[in-house]
Amino acid sequence: MQLTYSFILLAAGYLVVRGQSTIDCGVVGNKSGVICISETEYKLSFGDTTVYSCPIEAFCVNHPNICLTDALPVCRLSRTCNQCKPNSVSTCVDAKRYVTCLDGQLDTNIRNCQASKPYCSLRYDDNSLLSAVCTNVIEQVACDGSTTEPNIPDPGEPFECGDKIGKFPDLIDLSCKRYYYCYPDEDENGNQKISKEDFMCPIDTVYNRDVEKCVKKTDKFVCPNQ
Repeated sequence: MQLTYSFILLAAGYLVVRGQSTIDCGVVGNKSGVICISETEYKLSFGDTTVYSCPIEAFCVNHPNICLTDALPVCRLSRTCNQCKPNSVSTCVDAKRYVTCLDGQLDTNIRNCQASKPYCSLRYDDNSLLSAVCTNVIEQVACDGSTTEPNIPDPGEPFECGDKIGKFPDLIDLSCKRYYYCYPDEDENGNQKISKEDFMCPIDTVYNRDVEKCVKKTDKFVCPNQ
């Protein structure tokens, strides 16, 4: 009963989250009318050479407003570091390097992003293929600086949303970069449930549980999980 009430109470605030998935990534959104090509970037049409960026802390979503801060990005690419997916042309090896994907495998020829655009990001091209691109916007970096996912929680102690909705820090992550987003959803039979997505804050940022967002890491910051 409490779970059902929570869905009704929060339906308006989280309506944009429901129904979004990576299916909307790299295609024209039926609500936004634009093409999200990364977590924070979009194009107005296929073949358009101009790439538009969302404001800081906002994600590209399939919504009439295009960029929202309290929603999941339709292109969830930040955790594809050092991995070649079936539709990958190239991928980021770390925060500033990339490599070509050959038949789903990493090539041995690792390349560096140029100084003017030092950060490696990921975008979908006009053929819905995933490619590494270099950018000068640090918030679009695809890796946190390492070639592996750091501080993954013990598989025996996974974070569970239960009946909670919102953003929650990973209390096991010693870097204080990982957080979870719990939101109303439906299963394949239309039954209400709460789903979970996990995120890593970009390089040089940490998750602030008080303001529920990634903030710039200062020299005085000490992760409370340590």
